Formats: sequence, structure tokens, C-alpha cells
Amino acid sequence: MRVIHRPLPSELDEDKVQGFMREMQAGDIFTPIEVIKVRAPLKTDPTAGLHNFYFAMGGCHRYEATKRLGLETIRARIIEVPAAQMRVYLGAGSPF
Repeated sequence: MRVIHRPLPSELDEDKVQGFMREMQAGDIFTPIEVIKVRAPLKTDPTAGLHNFYFAMGGCHRYEATKRLGLETIRARIIEVPAAQMRVYLGAGSPF
């Protein structure tokens, strides 16, 4: 959870988050969120080698419920994307 960045602000339905929290505490298993993995050098230090960056673009209610419960992990499907492709979405805020 701590390595996943959410570059887009979430509009959360509080009732949905609370419901997911109750279901998670009861042991329900949720569909994995999709996490984009980018392997690239830091923009501020391009000679330091490659770093892994993880971005969750959806699954905001599952992510928020997991975060509020203080869970260390979340089920996720990792999708590897080239850095150049992610820069289009992140714009000037891109760390790479």
C-alpha cells in the first residue's frame, strides 16, 4: 500500500467506503485493483538508475477502505507501462 501513488484525486462515496470496510473486516475478498508499474529513472537524478513507480488509477473505494483499516497490502493486478506512455497522463507532475 505504501508504494502505490494515486495521481488523480478521488471522489469518494463515504457509504461505499464504510460498506467495504465492514465487508473487509468480515473477511470478504475483493476484486484486485489495477496498479500501473513504471520502471524509470528519477527526473531529478536520471543517472541514479531505474526505480519502480506504482500508480492506482481506479479502485478508489477499495483502496481507501484498505488504507483506513491500516492494512499493509491490497490485492492488485500489476500492469507494466512504458514511462513515455505514463508521462502523457501525469504531465509535469511526473517523477520520471
